[in-house]
Amino acid sequence: MCITPAAGFPSPAILRPAKTPAGTEVRTVIKHLTKRIRGAQGWRHANIVWRGDSHYGRDEAMYWYDDNGAGYIFGLAGNTALDREVAEISDHLRFWHAWSNEPKMRCYSSFEYRAGSWSAKGAGRPSRLCAS
Repeated sequence: MCITPAAGFPSPAILRPAKTPAGTEVRTVIKHLTKRIRGAQGWRHANIVWRGDSHYGRDEAMYWYDDNGAGYIFGLAGNTALDREVAEISDHLRFWHAWSNEPKMRCYSSFEYRAGSWSAKGAGRPSRLCAS
């Protein structure tokens, strides 16, 4: 557990072997931490948003978040389907970056997405993705 310096709030960190966790493992940890946070005095109705890298974006965890009033932000690993979704905005960004004097530029886009590997439980319930 570490404390976020700017806000002074605890940030959980999991020390584990260097392998991608199973969706059930991610869900178990999130369920436990969410229960502890919501059980603390004054935090019962806290708006909880979990953030993780792509290997924590497992469908078992995402469905649990949706069903239990928690939010999530995951950086997903790229693939050809996601590349197609952001192709036009990427071209737009490259064009304007070539004309600018800026060392870096960023733009944002959002769209609905559901990976074919995500379980049937969420069929027809895509996730909202934001690309930057």
